[in-house]
Amino acid sequence: MLRGWLHCKHGCLARANSVLVEVLILIVIQSAQGKVFTVNVGIAVGNTGRCSEMEDAHRGHKLFADKLNDAQALSIVDSKGEKHHLLFNYTRYIDDCEQEKHDDLVKKLIFEDKVHFMLGSTPLFAESESIIANDAKKLMYHCCVGPDSLYEKDMKYIFGIPASNMRYPLKALKSMVLSGGVQRLYIFSLDDNIFTSSTCNSAAEYSSSILKQLSPDMTVIKMRRYTSSDSSADPSFYENIVADAIDLQADALLGCDFEGPGIAVTQALAARNYYLKALWLTVAPAHANFVPTLGTDANYALSAGQWHPDMTFADEFFGTATQYTDDFQQAFGLSPSYVAAQASATSYSLAVAIRDAFQGCTLSADPNLDMDMLLSDEDAVECVDEDGDAVVMSGYKRVRNTLARQYLKTFFGEVVFNQFRRNVAKEAATFQVLDGTLQAVLPLEFANKAIVMPRPEPVHAHDHGTPTVGNMKQDAFIALVVTVVGVVLLLCLAGILYLSVNQLGTNRQDNTRVVISVDNLRIINPPVLLWDGSWESGKAVYKNALVALEPLTEVRLAKSTSVTIDSASIAEDAVREANCPSVAGTSFYSVAQSAHSHDSDSQRHPGAITSKHHTLPADLEDPPATVQSSSSHNLSAKPSARLASGTFTAMSQLLS
Repeated sequence: MLRGWLHCKHGCLARANSVLVEVLILIVIQSAQGKVFTVNVGIAVGNTGRCSEMEDAHRGHKLFADKLNDAQALSIVDSKGEKHHLLFNYTRYIDDCEQEKHDDLVKKLIFEDKVHFMLGSTPLFAESESIIANDAKKLMYHCCVGPDSLYEKDMKYIFGIPASNMRYPLKALKSMVLSGGVQRLYIFSLDDNIFTSSTCNSAAEYSSSILKQLSPDMTVIKMRRYTSSDSSADPSFYENIVADAIDLQADALLGCDFEGPGIAVTQALAARNYYLKALWLTVAPAHANFVPTLGTDANYALSAGQWHPDMTFADEFFGTATQYTDDFQQAFGLSPSYVAAQASATSYSLAVAIRDAFQGCTLSADPNLDMDMLLSDEDAVECVDEDGDAVVMSGYKRVRNTLARQYLKTFFGEVVFNQFRRNVAKEAATFQVLDGTLQAVLPLEFANKAIVMPRPEPVHAHDHGTPTVGNMKQDAFIALVVTVVGVVLLLCLAGILYLSVNQLGTNRQDNTRVVISVDNLRIINPPVLLWDGSWESGKAVYKNALVALEPLTEVRLAKSTSVTIDSASIAEDAVREANCPSVAGTSFYSVAQSAHSHDSDSQRHPGAITSKHHTLPADLEDPPATVQSSSSHNLSAKPSARLASGTFTAMSQLLS
């Protein structure tokens, strides 16, 4: 045995020293960890009816409390460097979405359970529970109440993390008008709820002012307001809203209500097979039941909310938005909605404010020191300001002031409060259901998909709300009829014009084929062949009007100079073929080619000049010459060919 002791002497001593060091380290660590402060937080919230979406708020708060208690990730480090862990004791009461029961449970949490901090519930009861908490000087932190009017009451103990719901529909509305061509907007709003009424009031005001300037044709065709009792009294209430919108030929629908009504309206639209350029709903599209209930009819529905899993925010507690989504799915088997995310962020923000309120302070050495003493006993904690001066105030006031000055980056987004203690660093996102998945589409810095605007019109869509003729919409049928009638009228007009032109041509031909008495035509001088081969017009008087004589056809000796031409006959025909002036002051006549044709014609009309047309060989034909009144200065062009000298001489002798 001694031999064994000696044998292991150095090794055993080394191991003994190692164990001693580990024990000392553990003692130091336990001493450095200090106390554990348990924060009691509570909420009264329902999970049915109009409060059903708040079940996700409960899950969000619970996820934070469980994660905090398991990991002990948040600690107060005092002036001595000791760490004091924070834990959350989270209590939830179900109020069955009843106002009276809700208020009673809020009072129970504050006055009987003695919670340190209250977590706000639904907008339905936001005002009443805020008044109860503020009067009791109990800090209430709202996760899910967006209306500005609540915070503008300036209750000193009331905070809120969500972005203002007043801006929820604005970006979507602008896209509807600028990209979707929306002109007839129908709005329906649950009016006895501060969240829904203020959201739709903001939409109506924005549409009638800003959007009206962008598109003068934009109009709100109806603002349908109702109460919870109105909707519950009529089983077909939401179907009737859809029918009313269809009768007014709305091309976009914007509704402010909760999950159930949103689903009912979408189903009614699908049943009527009515095409809308845009459908925007508060709350409903962001809930897990929306797509499974509606299937493909859910596609392209728009909504707005505070958060989306694809956003790029992150913090040291939850990590990224994607990591938060994974934690939530592992805990509850569901994907988190923005309601769950903002609830988790609310609890996290409150815990950070509690930690930071006592960070670096000297805590009382009282072994009974707990959160109650830390918050209420001014002697339990001693803190100094930046100048090293002691700051005396209760721990509760210190937490409230620290939260009011908080600047925090979270997986949900940034947190910064204004003078009314509501978060102003957060901007709402616009969502759209695309291919059965809710996607963030606006603003662009948050978007993971592009917005689809207007909604694609299904090929099979048939508008039952618009009057139809057969299988066509009434407007389309009227447009078709007008087009057909217009085309027929144009064809008729063209036919009339064609007939008129032909008749006018016939009349002109009839007017030019006249018999002119020789006694009425006095030849002053015949056309003269000039030395350069051109012709000088002749002159004659017809019924006291001076007319010009030009040769109609220049006769050539065709193939032989031995052809005999009856000059007198040709010249006589040149005179006889003159017509009376037309409307333009111009008449047409032709020159006979041979004496034979002239002789036969002159025998038929003795003592008269007759308009005749002779067919010449193709190489001898020229454009007709004119007899033109002196009132017209536009004499026709002279022929390019020349009469033979013998013909001209004979004509000159005859006319002179």
